[in-house]
Amino acid sequence: MIRVFLLIAVVSIGLPGNRDVLAADRATPLVLNNLVTEVVNARRHGLLEEKTIRFATTAVGWHHFRVKGPATVRLDDEIEALCAGHHASNPEGMRYLAPGDHRLSIQGKLSELTVRRIPTLQHAFYNAGDTWNVGHGPFDDWNFLKKHVLPNINVILSGGARTPFGFEESKKAGLRWISNAAGTAHFAREDHVREWKRLGRHWLTSVVNPFRRRQKVTVDEAYDAWAGAVGLNHPLMDGVIVDEFGGGDQPKYGSFRKAIERIYANPKFKGKTYSPYSYGSGILSNDLSRDFARASAKGGGHVCIERYLIEQPTREAAEKHIHEQFHSGWNMPRYEQDFPGVVGNTVMVLGYMSAVGESLNVDPSVDFKVYMDLQMHALATQPAYAGLGGLQQYTCSYADEETIRWASRLFRHYAIEGKTNLLSDELGFRYRLAHIQNPDFANSTSGWTTEPAEPNSLARRTYPEYGYLQFRYNRDG
Repeated sequence: MIRVFLLIAVVSIGLPGNRDVLAADRATPLVLNNLVTEVVNARRHGLLEEKTIRFATTAVGWHHFRVKGPATVRLDDEIEALCAGHHASNPEGMRYLAPGDHRLSIQGKLSELTVRRIPTLQHAFYNAGDTWNVGHGPFDDWNFLKKHVLPNINVILSGGARTPFGFEESKKAGLRWISNAAGTAHFAREDHVREWKRLGRHWLTSVVNPFRRRQKVTVDEAYDAWAGAVGLNHPLMDGVIVDEFGGGDQPKYGSFRKAIERIYANPKFKGKTYSPYSYGSGILSNDLSRDFARASAKGGGHVCIERYLIEQPTREAAEKHIHEQFHSGWNMPRYEQDFPGVVGNTVMVLGYMSAVGESLNVDPSVDFKVYMDLQMHALATQPAYAGLGGLQQYTCSYADEETIRWASRLFRHYAIEGKTNLLSDELGFRYRLAHIQNPDFANSTSGWTTEPAEPNSLARRTYPEYGYLQFRYNRDG
């Protein structure tokens, strides 16, 4: 009864001729999994007839909006429509919202409307083909990304290519690039960035940590190394992601912390963020590097934890390895004790390297897509990762086209739709493949029909590290 009377009171003080419902007063947000919380469900909350729906956010973060039906939805005081159910091109939208009350204004008739709090979903990297392994691929194709990747992410990362694919042609066509001052690193075509920013999403540039081999670094050295980054200075950019840090109690981490605090205190960099990549035991393992991580997160950045898991021969071994890497090798429950709130400030960087370069797809007898699914499922369902801040798959220039598309589907399945089941189960995928046996000739030629070209010309041989020459990630075979 109390909820009914509150609802009537809220409606009665709405704008003339317009019912005004505070959805946050009507229902507790519904936690769908570790990554997604449903804040508004117009059908479930009985709000389909309303023209104004209000909801509250308790912390800064990404929200996903979806509408169905002949209706247009606007957020707060935005002039452009956030999403429109009768236009197939934009039935969904994402926004990075500040804490507080927000308002949805509806024109037309809803059949569905949901608002979900979702994690940071990063794509690494824009125009990534300027690397040692491949010169060009679908990851350089903006239209491919718009179709298969961008609908399911909210943050693009770009690394500053020396000669991006199509660079000369685009310059001749009069298209502008966002580049460093020296003109030696080109981060993004400006029209692509503007198109992305019109969707309310973010763009970060990468910058290196030049001090990995040094034990002592001054605050001024660290500040100067990063304060000039394109991601901190260009008005269309939202910050930097820094590659990379191993952690420890070396004095340099104290200097890093003070440099980051200086960056956040500088009005010139207002609204920009600093996010460090962390490898190995990580920057959360020791006091000084943990303080550096805490300072990065305090200003809005994330701690980006690298976890590149090599394929395992059986599903049981895969699940064991995932558990070790997410709970033992990277002891998130312990780090949460040392750094309260760290889960919400963490982006888990998984590896989907599956092509020429460094491939985690090392075992042809198992399905790498199912292995990726098991990792995402663990992050979406294991209690230690409740409220996880974000996800990233590293890196698209080391991944084949099918894997890039699959990673995007996994982002949608777990981090937008909030599912808790394995997507691969829905599709009938299995971990151990049945269509081929003994693919690596571990059991000589068992399962193969062979015929030597001449006597004694066919035999099983072992060559140390031959697998690494095939770009398999480990050097064990």
